[in-house]
Amino acid sequence: MVFFMINSIAYFAEDFIKKIINVQDEFFKNPKKVAELVYGVSDELQKLGVNIIKETLETADECFRKSNKRKEKYYIEKKESKQLITTLGTVDFEKTLFSKKENRKEMVYLLD
Repeated sequence: MVFFMINSIAYFAEDFIKKIINVQDEFFKNPKKVAELVYGVSDELQKLGVNIIKETLETADECFRKSNKRKEKYYIEKKESKQLITTLGTVDFEKTLFSKKENRKEMVYLLD
């Protein structure tokens, strides 16, 4: 199954490439600053990675929300903002809280 990462692709096209070009331009102005080149590229790659993780998690959550199989067993209660600490940085995303149809007091995040 392939999911299109519209927001991540847009970020890549609109922001990432421009920022990498700026990092390269700064390096060519002063080639002795290799560390700044490395840190600049690394920072932008981390931001791109965080965007991809966020969008992937939210797409998976949306699949649960729309799933006919889920609708047989769970009600949608609400969406909540969450944070996930990763090696790329903190990922802020939304996930859905569901309740079981057989016992509305029993709550679960299917994304977990």
